[in-house]
Amino acid sequence: MRALQIVEPMKCRVVEVPTPRPSRGEILVRMIASSICNQHELKCWRGEGYYWLRYPLPPGMPGHEGVGTVVERGEGVDKVDVGDVVALTGMGGPPLHAEYVVRREDAVVKVKCERVSPEYAAPLELYACVIAAIRKSGGVFGCRTVVSGLGPAGLVAVQVMRAAGAAHIVGIEPNPERRRKALECGADEVYHPESPEVERLKREGVEYVFEASGHPDSIRNSLKISRDKVVLFGYHEGEIPINTALWFQHDLTVYGSRALSGRGGGIENLRIAVDLYCRGAIDPSKLVTHRIR
Repeated sequence: MRALQIVEPMKCRVVEVPTPRPSRGEILVRMIASSICNQHELKCWRGEGYYWLRYPLPPGMPGHEGVGTVVERGEGVDKVDVGDVVALTGMGGPPLHAEYVVRREDAVVKVKCERVSPEYAAPLELYACVIAAIRKSGGVFGCRTVVSGLGPAGLVAVQVMRAAGAAHIVGIEPNPERRRKALECGADEVYHPESPEVERLKREGVEYVFEASGHPDSIRNSLKISRDKVVLFGYHEGEIPINTALWFQHDLTVYGSRALSGRGGGIENLRIAVDLYCRGAIDPSKLVTHRIR
């Protein structure tokens, strides 16, 4: 079978590798689509940030967002059938940028919805990560919220917050195209971070801020805007000077959230994402800009 391999920073190739076979409790999945994580995968592509990386990377690495069709079952598998479409993450088997992968039966979620395209289920792993963060922080129902940083994670946060019953969603982002996209995803208002409206938000405050960029200025603004909860979802390496007095003055609770490991466990968060997708409450197609075949 074919697999994508990053052989050195900024260089990849398609390689031939043996097609895996499922062992007991595993399934073989023919991939429909895998999506590119703009944090972890781009760092691997650029050769940034991970001291432990050794090139060439293993074939398929670092794919961890995908969807595929079950084509074979190992011994003992009884919850997934051949022909089922399933959402996959980095859990339970090898990386996903390949034609076929094996997965533990308990590490996939069936995508049982005919009215939406299965290929757009590929980014649901990212939705599950955002859902984990929002669940960990107690939810957003009825809250006035801000999403700071409207890249893929921020756009997902807007969609999930809208589906979860947020009362009002404001997006903050310097890129005008991403601000426009956030309105399509359900934001009520969007602003440039240097706009007067953001200064007003700092004065008036909101209950909940989801920081999705990892930029130091965005993190500092999030602490200035929130009057209750801040979720630090965006990734930043290194130290950032911040005014910790804001935590006291604004009575803040600050949450860190890593991948799928939030409340309920990874697979439960993926189930929630699949359910929202099949009900039409979220739209991953709005994240797709390019296709590589």
